[in-house]
Amino acid sequence: MTEQYAKAAFQAAIAQGKIPRFLYKYTSVENCLHMINDGTLYFADYHTFNDPFECKAVIDTNNSEEEWRHFLLQSGVNPSEATNLAKQISHDPSKAKKIVNECVQDSHDKTGFLCLTAKCDNLLMWAHYAKQHAGCCVKLDILNDVDLFYRIKAVVYDNNYIHYNYLQNNGGAFDTICHKSKEWEYEEEYRVMSFNKIGVKSMLSGTLKEVYLGCRMEDDDRNRIFTAVASTTKQPDVAVCQSMIDDQSYKLNFIKISQ
Repeated sequence: MTEQYAKAAFQAAIAQGKIPRFLYKYTSVENCLHMINDGTLYFADYHTFNDPFECKAVIDTNNSEEEWRHFLLQSGVNPSEATNLAKQISHDPSKAKKIVNECVQDSHDKTGFLCLTAKCDNLLMWAHYAKQHAGCCVKLDILNDVDLFYRIKAVVYDNNYIHYNYLQNNGGAFDTICHKSKEWEYEEEYRVMSFNKIGVKSMLSGTLKEVYLGCRMEDDDRNRIFTAVASTTKQPDVAVCQSMIDDQSYKLNFIKISQ
């Protein structure tokens, strides 16, 4: 799939309601300030995630000699050597598995992840990812920056690892990156990938729409957020909402306090 086609498909998916236009990121005050002041988002290394099962898969290497030859040619191996190697690999399951595992691992290791979610009021997400309600949740308009967000996929939740044939999936490892245990289903997660780039990436002005302050946020941190929102040139017109514990049920209410 070309980048142009992928971007058009991304925009169509939002227009059709298949992907929410607005997604949320639970985070710390410090990370939120970087988003506001610098207009940046951090794409993380999956090794830093709290789930040791990230990117696990059952690798299927049941591939023909011709499939291996095509893969080797695509990898830059000269035709004569590709023919010889393809014959060896297709008759040696252990060698095939080793090569594919190395390719998948290399792909994962070079990919940056931005983990977003469909809701801003999930109590577990506030507790786990927003410093036990002392941090923030930010609202992002992903349609505002197609170039940054178009490599997005909803996480699939399952009881078992995904079975994956690397060669038959165009040499990519996209599906393995977005497959998790059903234990995590409450997160309603969407993942944005940054291939060959881990770290900070800039977002277009106007992408950050709202900041929700945790119900346990310290006054000093709240004031730092206010100051940043009032002075930033990177992400103007950001609304700030305070989360409040409901009196009757286990839920949060949000009150807009600026913009």
